[in-house]
Amino acid sequence: MNHTEGYTQYVGGNFEYVYQYKDHLGNVRLSYTDSNKDGDIDITTNPNTNELVEESNYYPFGLK
Repeated sequence: MNHTEGYTQYVGGNFEYVYQYKDHLGNVRLSYTDSNKDGDIDITTNPNTNELVEESNYYPFGLK
């Protein structure tokens, strides 16, 4: 389900909010969630604690 700041996804019997950070053109640059509900977004190399869902970077000529 979409909402103004991102979307929700169904994980393990519960719905989680996935927030999206957008640039000035409206492109989604970063998607993140607070899966452990501690109020802090952990972006680490450990896949069990990483709350970064997707990161998108663009070249100056528009390619991803």
